[in-house]
Amino acid sequence: MIDTITKDNRKVLDKFTTFLSIEKYEEFKLSDIFEKYQDYCANYVSTDDLDINYDDEVSYENITVRMDIDEHYTSSTIDLICESD
Repeated sequence: MIDTITKDNRKVLDKFTTFLSIEKYEEFKLSDIFEKYQDYCANYVSTDDLDINYDDEVSYENITVRMDIDEHYTSSTIDLICESD
């Protein structure tokens, strides 16, 4: 059981580390982070469960990526969510 938990945590940590291996900035916009997250998802989402579109040319269905912001009195929480993963 510990091996399973460790593997799952390691997988999450590896994905997060890959996502965060971006250039370092002194100042950045939240929209820049969201764009990087979209690019990350486009490159790393498994295509196994995505439908294939045959319209003009063969491609996978678009993935859904969103950002939720929960504002509190003294702080905010930002969730980056990929619904296709």
